[in-house]
Amino acid sequence: MMFLGIDPGNTTGWVRVRVVGREAVLGSWGTFDGIPGLAQECESLGMGIECVVIEEYRVYPHKAEMHIGSTVFPAQIIGAVKLLATFWSVMVIEQGAGIAKSRWPLARIKKLFPEVKFKSSARTLMSDEIGRHATDALRHVLNYLERKDLIDIPLVEEDIV
Repeated sequence: MMFLGIDPGNTTGWVRVRVVGREAVLGSWGTFDGIPGLAQECESLGMGIECVVIEEYRVYPHKAEMHIGSTVFPAQIIGAVKLLATFWSVMVIEQGAGIAKSRWPLARIKKLFPEVKFKSSARTLMSDEIGRHATDALRHVLNYLERKDLIDIPLVEEDIV
């Protein structure tokens, strides 16, 4: 089963994860900028996927002022992805940002994918490095797979109480 994770924003991160047996296999990943970037990537992003897991976007009271006059760009990306998912005939799962980030810290992700180089800086990434936006997209997929008990999950120190 193939999943597409999306972390919407001005720079949108995406990741493709295949579940084989009870193992998550990281496929391709990357970022795109804006609706034109999504349009450019849409054919390859949708190829063979069965589900899109995307960060839900909410405006909370403590952040409401920053949205005054804003076009709320992440919401536009979410709408475009939902439209594409309709054309691809796949379901869309939305989940809150905080859930995936708190449940899947980088240490836990690295246990699952020790061979992958994760980078948090904004510098240009090498082709074998996954940046922070794609990492957030990966968190969303992993959180969904864990909640649905579709993969075996590595434990980290914080999990052992």
